Amino acid sequence: MSTARSRWRRALAAGMVVTAVLAVQGCGTHRAATDRPGALDPQLTRLLDELVRQHGFPGAQVTIDGPGGHRVRTAGVGDTATGAPIAEGSRVRIGSNTKTFVATVVLQLAGDGKVDLEAPIERYLPGVVRGNGNDGNRITVHQLLQHTSGLPDYVAGGDPALTPAPNSLQLKPDAEEIRWAHYEPADLVRIAMSMPPRFEPGARSVYTNTNYVLLGMLIEKIAGRSATTSIPAVFSNSASPSRSSASSSAITTRTTPSPRSPFSS
Repeated sequence: MSTARSRWRRALAAGMVVTAVLAVQGCGTHRAATDRPGALDPQLTRLLDELVRQHGFPGAQVTIDGPGGHRVRTAGVGDTATGAPIAEGSRVRIGSNTKTFVATVVLQLAGDGKVDLEAPIERYLPGVVRGNGNDGNRITVHQLLQHTSGLPDYVAGGDPALTPAPNSLQLKPDAEEIRWAHYEPADLVRIAMSMPPRFEPGARSVYTNTNYVLLGMLIEKIAGRSATTSIPAVFSNSASPSRSSASSSAITTRTTPSPRSPFSS
């Protein structure tokens, strides 16, 4: 497992602790958190400090909105070069949480009769999944959603048994240069198609970013508009944070690293 992926998993566990504290304080028969606006501050500060100190992230921020008011707590820095703090309202990329949104839009399209989950991806993206034994005629939309397609990943990492050859075109997740690089979805799929399948479609499940890049391309093909427009439209009535950013070149700035994929990470 790569250092980056291991770090993200440890951070996710720490983040869940923060969420659990907020949830517990917000439940019960007594009115705790919202009646005492500062009651959670010491715990949140400690947890955020631990997140930064123990898991190697430069900074962390929590925003709490409720009847008790609006509060923001931060730890670490927002700029490692200058030591400047994290500004309130800073955009934060949500990484692979984007996959959940992509899947929801695909399922909505299926519910509307616009996508057949059991149809091969070749029907919607002809000629895209092809080369080195990869065949879009043998892979269904359903298999892409469930990571059972067997397609190779455009980014290295994950299963140690699937370590790419030294001359592989796969992107290296720990490489600093790709943090600011932009890749079109088709470019990422072409990288994946330069390698043979990992396994027969449906044989097992392996988390693969390529699957969700293809699903994002499917959304754009069927909806006739960008995924960055389609996804927010589906969640327009949700309570998703307004300052989180789905990975997309449309919102990339010099303070937000460019995504490897608009739909998956």
